[in-house]
Amino acid sequence: MIKKIALATSLLCATGLTQAATISDTDSIALTSTNITSTFTVDMFDDMGGSLVLNSVMLSLIGTIEGDASLESLDASAAVLTGNIAAAIDLSNMSGTVLTASPVVSQTFNATSFDGTIDFGGTSGTVLAGLTDSFSEMVTYTMPMDLAAFIGMGSITYDFNAIGSSNGSGAGNLITQFATRAGAELMITYNYTDNTPVTNVSAPSSVALLGLSLLGVAGLRRKAKK
Repeated sequence: MIKKIALATSLLCATGLTQAATISDTDSIALTSTNITSTFTVDMFDDMGGSLVLNSVMLSLIGTIEGDASLESLDASAAVLTGNIAAAIDLSNMSGTVLTASPVVSQTFNATSFDGTIDFGGTSGTVLAGLTDSFSEMVTYTMPMDLAAFIGMGSITYDFNAIGSSNGSGAGNLITQFATRAGAELMITYNYTDNTPVTNVSAPSSVALLGLSLLGVAGLRRKAKK
């Protein structure tokens, strides 16, 4: 019986268990006409005085471009016109560019020869409205020297730039007009290990509970004999 008590005590006294976990923070920029420059601000990682160990950091930039492409062919013959809503997007900080994206969404229109009126309508022109596309870019940091820049009690700021690059094609003589908008969300995810010591039940308490259990069993046996 003594051996069994010793084994139970050693198991209940186990400490130093580690727990893997993640925590995220986000900031967003609403759809805005390009060309735009804005900022994201996200929280740094609080390592609780070293109790939490940062293993990796993932930055995810998820966004949308949308817009309207107005096209008018002045050609003397029919043409297939293409409107492209596009933007050059980048995320940067003081160290330089962190992420880039070049989303593009296209639509075509079968135009006749020029109908005589520049109105982005009729048979030789159109307005391709509500063109939209989503984009997603991601980068992960694992090197200790990179992770150190994310640890602290403050916040981190990133610059967001979205430069419109919409265009049209399909006719040798083409009039175009574009309205391009862009917006995005930045998510930062910290993957860490919690090294805070964990003790489920103290050894003295476990021995006391086991002793009470044994006394109870002994009492039941005495009653059975009587």
